[in-house]
Amino acid sequence: MSKQEPVVPLEFDPRVTDDEADYLKFSEVAGGQIVTWPAVGESLFVPTFKWWPDLDAITVANGSRFVCHGAVGFSLGRYHEFVIEPMLWENGEHHPSMLAANLGGVEITFGDPSPLIAFLLEGPRDKHVGAWSDFSTVRILGVDTSVGEAAFLNACRWHYEVTGVWPLLLPVDMEWGELPAVPKSGEVASGPPMLSNVEPLRFLYSAMTQKDDTAACVYLYKIIEYFGFFSSAAQMSSLRHDHSISNFDFSKKVLELVFKDEKGPIIKLVHDLADATILSAAAENGLPSESGHKLADAMYSFRNSIVHGKYSYGFTLQAASVLQVDTLARTWRPILLALAQGAIRKFGTPLST
Repeated sequence: MSKQEPVVPLEFDPRVTDDEADYLKFSEVAGGQIVTWPAVGESLFVPTFKWWPDLDAITVANGSRFVCHGAVGFSLGRYHEFVIEPMLWENGEHHPSMLAANLGGVEITFGDPSPLIAFLLEGPRDKHVGAWSDFSTVRILGVDTSVGEAAFLNACRWHYEVTGVWPLLLPVDMEWGELPAVPKSGEVASGPPMLSNVEPLRFLYSAMTQKDDTAACVYLYKIIEYFGFFSSAAQMSSLRHDHSISNFDFSKKVLELVFKDEKGPIIKLVHDLADATILSAAAENGLPSESGHKLADAMYSFRNSIVHGKYSYGFTLQAASVLQVDTLARTWRPILLALAQGAIRKFGTPLST
């Protein structure tokens, strides 16, 4: 753990809404004002407004440098901030998760809402009964606006791996219920680089926010399927550069890869990912654990039973009871999560910053 202080502080003293707070700098110009936050080195043009900043007008005025993500956050240049559900401490009060990390040169912090988000989203927040001190945000510094979503998903993934809690987006015009507790640390941790594969990260976010175990399993399987496809792509690349095969054989083999071997790459990927830890967890959950291959076969059968199993194919199509807990899906969910996380770690492409 490094003692280095993050650029964006976890807490703001004075609070961002206090009269003495002067974190932002305002310069009057024709048609509005330039608002600058020196700490992150970003500024934007804010057209003249009556009560609250007009987010649509700001978006138009600043072009691609500014992206508004509705009532949950924004991206400005190389700075991004999103409102998330606050965590519940032992005293029963809601407080933000105070964590900081450097992921491959990108700073992520979880803490108090910044003065910039409090300024920009004051309009939507005004519909909510709480003050800004009731909210928490994740702040990301060091990647362009175009990859803001990928950066957010990477930050969520890191938070989960450290705390066991997956952050959930929270529009500032909505209220929340009781939330879990997480550890607090003001130190800047180091972690692996962020990843650019936004599709599997989206699947992971969807899986982690699902209450239904079967739905979560489908999303987690999609991650495994995603990376399994790329193993086929590697084989296709080898075929493309193999000058010893004829055009006819090349076409035939490509078709075989694309249409005839859907299961093979997935089975191979799961076999490679199923280490001793995953196999031990599978055994504890009553799943086949003698080998990675047997676990992979069982996973594929389970997948077919919840996605598109057909009796004629030998897979029973399964629908969970609406009155009782789906124990099979609940058993598979942590195993699929471990496999999906393993695939992301092993085959994910580092995000260029």
